[in-house]
Amino acid sequence: MAKYLKIIKEGDIYKKCEIRKNLRYGRGKRCSPEEAEKIIASGAILLNYAFIGKFFYATYEIKE
Repeated sequence: MAKYLKIIKEGDIYKKCEIRKNLRYGRGKRCSPEEAEKIIASGAILLNYAFIGKFFYATYEIKE
């Protein structure tokens, strides 16, 4: 079963980072911005992203 990383950034500042088992239901475990950067650098697959105002929203699929 895949896991997902959801992030919200304002400029270069992370506002929210969480690792989720399901995209639609429930809430994920919070993770640090440093851990999120490591996951993204390790080859996580970008599923979707959006710029809304000054915020950047992104969802990544984590390789296991």
